[in-house]
Amino acid sequence: RGVSSGTEAVSYDVTTAVEGYRGNAAPAGNESKFVSVTSIGYSDYTSSARLGASACEASEWLSDSAIQLRTPAGIGASQSVMLTAGVRVGTLTEAVSYDIPRLLEFDASNGPNYESTNFTLSALHLGTSDYTARGAVGFTACEVTEWTSDEEVVCTWGIGVGGTLRVVVTAGTRVGSTTEALSYDASSLLGFSGPATSPTAGGVDWTINSGGDLGSADYTSTARVGGTQCEASSWLSDAELHCLTPSGLGGTRTVAVTVGVQAASLSEAASYDAPSIMAAMDDAGHRNPAGFDATVAGRDFGQSDTSVRLRVGSTATEATAWTDDTRILCSVARGVGGSLTIAVTAGSVAGTATEGVSYDAVTPLTLSLPSGDFPLDWTGAQRLGVFAASVGGGDY
Repeated sequence: RGVSSGTEAVSYDVTTAVEGYRGNAAPAGNESKFVSVTSIGYSDYTSSARLGASACEASEWLSDSAIQLRTPAGIGASQSVMLTAGVRVGTLTEAVSYDIPRLLEFDASNGPNYESTNFTLSALHLGTSDYTARGAVGFTACEVTEWTSDEEVVCTWGIGVGGTLRVVVTAGTRVGSTTEALSYDASSLLGFSGPATSPTAGGVDWTINSGGDLGSADYTSTARVGGTQCEASSWLSDAELHCLTPSGLGGTRTVAVTVGVQAASLSEAASYDAPSIMAAMDDAGHRNPAGFDATVAGRDFGQSDTSVRLRVGSTATEATAWTDDTRILCSVARGVGGSLTIAVTAGSVAGTATEGVSYDAVTPLTLSLPSGDFPLDWTGAQRLGVFAASVGGGDY
C-alpha cells in the first residue's frame, strides 16, 4: 500500500493569553500571579512565561486555560506577558507595570549652598539592582547617586539655592517624587560696610555682609533698602553682595537680600540722612507778623513730595510746596518773635535749624494824644493811640 505526505499542513492553535492580572508588580519580584489562556495544551508542554524581557522565576501549568507564574524582579511600565507552550508563543501586551519608586524619608532637611552634601533617601520599589537609579533635588541632578538596596539610595546633593525643593528618584523609566522635601540654608545678614547713612538721592556703595549663604554663584541675588530695590545689586562672593543704594527717606530701614527664592533681612540696619536746613529767605524782603512767603534751602528734602512739612517755631506753615531735594516753598503763618526754630519733616525724619527766622520787630510810627490841655492828667485815665508797624496779626 502506498503512503504519501505533505509538509506544513496542520498547526495547533497559537497559545493566547486571554486575560491576566492587569495591574502592578513589585520590582523585587517573587509574586504569584494567575493568567487565563487558551490553547496552552492538555499537559505541561514545557509551558513557560516571561514578563517584559525577563523569564518568570517559575511557571506552573494548571490546565488548558490557566497558568500560574511567579514574577521576576524588574522595573518599567506597560510590560507584556509572553507565554510559551512547546514552540508556540502567545502574548498579552501592556499587561503589567512595576511599582514606581515611593519616597519615604531623608536623613537631612537642610543643606549648605556652598558645598556638596550627602543624604540618604529611604524609599520603596527602587529595584533589586542598580537600574540606573538617579536622584535630583529641584531641577538639578545629584552629583552622584549610589544605589544601595531596593529601599535606599545615597545622593550627593550639589550646591544651589532655594527652599522646599522637590526630590525626584528615577529607577529605569519609573519616577517617584516628593514635594517640599529639602531646602538650602537661607542667608543670614550680619551688616554692611560703607557710609553709615545714605543721602536721600541714593547712589552710595554698600557691601552687604552675610554669614556665608549667598550661594557659590550669582543666583539672581538682589538687595532692598526699606521697600525699595537697590539701583544695582551684584554678587561678590558667598558672603558679600554689593548694593548701590536707592533714593529714599527715613531712619532705621530694613536691609533685605533675596537669593533665588529665599530672603534674609536685617532690621534697623540703615538710615537715610535727615533733612538739613541751610537758610530761610523771605520773598518780599521782610517778615511780616501777619504772615509771609519764604523759601527754605537745604539738602536731603527727598526726591519727591513725600509728605514734606514745615514748622516755624511751634506753628505749622499754612502751605508747603516741595520743589526739589534742596528747596521748599512755604507760606509762614502770622506770628511774632525772634530767633525761631525752623523744622522740616520729610517722611518720618526731621531736621531743624535753630534761630532760623525772626518776625520783623515792632516799629512805632506816630502817637495820637487826646484833645485838650497838656500835659496829661497825672491819673493816667486818658487813652493814647500808638500807630506802629509789625505789631502782629492778632493780640499777642
